[in-house]
Amino acid sequence: MDTTLVELFRHNQWANLRLLAACSGLSEEQLDASAAGTYGHIADTLVHILAAEEPYSIRAVVPLVQAIHHATEHRTQVLTILSQLGIEPPDLSGWAFGDAMGY
Repeated sequence: MDTTLVELFRHNQWANLRLLAACSGLSEEQLDASAAGTYGHIADTLVHILAAEEPYSIRAVVPLVQAIHHATEHRTQVLTILSQLGIEPPDLSGWAFGDAMGY
């Protein structure tokens, strides 16, 4: 179980860093892009993903589940916006993670 939990959070960090890298060259106009049904602009969503992972006092299982769910949901929203801008989004799937990690 310990290695599974570590791998889940390793994927979370990997996917966050990969998405940040994919967005690092975007123009201000692109960072200000949004899509219906998403959290908001790309820049705001990225800040929200990272700020929401700040620790606080609660039963351990709740933030663990929420961290994985929360980041996945918002990464998907940014991927949608990138696609609508005609930018090929990075593959953040578990399969791509396994390949990148050499599993």
